[in-house]
Amino acid sequence: QQIKNQSNISISLAMDKINFLNNDIEYYKNENILITILFVTCISSNNDNEEDNKQSIDDKQAEEKDPSEDKKPNDNSKIEYMKGLYWMSGLPRNLEVDEKSFNNYLANFEKNIKANTHLSGVHMAIRWIDFEPERSQYAFERLDKIISKIHETNLKYKLILVPGTAAPDFIYSLGAQEFLTKDSNKYHSTYGEDIRIPLPWDETYQELFFEAVAELAKHYADDDHLIAVGITIVNFMSPEMHLPHSDADMQKWSQYSNHEALIESSWKKGIDTFAKLFPNKQLCIELTKPMTGMDDEVDRIIKYGLEKYPNRFTIQSDQLNGRNNNQNLFSYQKIMEYADQLHNGFQNVAGWHFPQAAERQGSKNQTIYNYLYVDAEYMEIWYGDGQDIELSKQILELIDHARSVGLEAFSKEL
Repeated sequence: QQIKNQSNISISLAMDKINFLNNDIEYYKNENILITILFVTCISSNNDNEEDNKQSIDDKQAEEKDPSEDKKPNDNSKIEYMKGLYWMSGLPRNLEVDEKSFNNYLANFEKNIKANTHLSGVHMAIRWIDFEPERSQYAFERLDKIISKIHETNLKYKLILVPGTAAPDFIYSLGAQEFLTKDSNKYHSTYGEDIRIPLPWDETYQELFFEAVAELAKHYADDDHLIAVGITIVNFMSPEMHLPHSDADMQKWSQYSNHEALIESSWKKGIDTFAKLFPNKQLCIELTKPMTGMDDEVDRIIKYGLEKYPNRFTIQSDQLNGRNNNQNLFSYQKIMEYADQLHNGFQNVAGWHFPQAAERQGSKNQTIYNYLYVDAEYMEIWYGDGQDIELSKQILELIDHARSVGLEAFSKEL
């Protein structure tokens, strides 16, 4: 290796190296063969540039053959990862408001990301219908204004396009099949009403959705402040993997004899598409069971992301809370299972700033314990918590404290 690394080496020096390293007379019977090998090696080292050029051409051709292939595990230098607190910035309900309301939101957004120095980044979930209300009419003007404020800071942002009930109406007029259900969430304004989502594996739906994702990628994939994207394709009312699963819903799904396999293949297609459109960005999937009985399908989806994109594929639970130990939750169990193989993170189930939300979120200490038990890397906090600078500080201080004393000692403080 020492010889190989020298670009201009003489035969005499090669001989000296051999004589120094070997004193066995039997060894020198093969001296001519060894010198031939060394000579070829030295000549080869003078042609490194030519070989490097050839290799770069080969690499480029390989990438063109399979653009969805991920970087190798030793290429982490080009990938950044979410760390710390990410503020859920209230974007979904503010992208399509009137001009005055939007300007007020933008001013508050700018003020908060510059004042709250405890934040590492911004979580930006965009409803598809707000981003593309009509075919090929995209809301980049307002998005660009918001992202330009992030550019004035050192913060990163995570971008998510949410389909499901947020799919625009025009996709159905273009032939996308629908799945009808009822809103069973009593906190929604549409509670009890008929709502619809695109049939997840419908080709027209997928083509139109991925067109919208591609438009986002054209604008933001090369943005250094963009650190991660959320993988979406089979969704209900959020970026999570949920689908309608009431008894009536399950009866409807059963009409499609292979619906579990179709859901699984759609997720795999979504993973590949986002990976291709957003190279060198972290790829986050928000875990849950799409419906009862799909444990194995979810596991295969995780393994698919792990095998194809080991550096970038990231599993996340949106159910982090401090009401109890979270190890009984399906999404938490999966994070535990893959903790030493995949990047992971959490979104709090509610928050602490507002009293009603705080009751649902539970204790801060238990939340932090559950977070650190799987060595989580980032926490997405709700709008009120991210606007509360003192609360954001307290969260980080609790995390630092728990790490410094160790989880066993910290568990006695719960």
